[in-house]
Amino acid sequence: MLFNDFAKQAAIAAVCFGVVSSAQALTFEPFTEARFKTLQAENKPILVDISAKWCPTCRKQHEILTSYQKANPSSGITVLNVDFDDQKQWVTHFKAPRQSTFAFFKGSKQIGFSVAETRTNVIFQQLDTLRSINSSSTTPAVSQIPSNTEDQPKQGFFQRLFQRS
Repeated sequence: MLFNDFAKQAAIAAVCFGVVSSAQALTFEPFTEARFKTLQAENKPILVDISAKWCPTCRKQHEILTSYQKANPSSGITVLNVDFDDQKQWVTHFKAPRQSTFAFFKGSKQIGFSVAETRTNVIFQQLDTLRSINSSSTTPAVSQIPSNTEDQPKQGFFQRLFQRS
């Protein structure tokens, strides 16, 4: 009986540890001007994620980014998080009309922009484009999109503003 209790507790701990470790598969770096300029100087692919802790759209986007990272652990894309509430000067700098805004950079060149996008296939495509610009290969990177997500287009008052270079 004592062994069964121990086994149950060990199983619960293992499940909890797995959830915690998978939740940290993608780490967001806080945005700093110095880090942004360093990545630009190194001609790295950068996703500037302008988000707020209280924003449900931002939470959905972070779930998708985590899913992308699991599918592409060596994507080479750095995510810099601008806090919508505390870093207003950078919200203005990146011309973000609201939280849940993505700005995509390859070095110093901005190659894309999107607002309130929550369709997995669209975000994966944007990140794949950013990643393929980073790679030296001529074939574009294509990620596997999880099949259990809703990828039907959703109509709203904000439309996708992503532009390819």
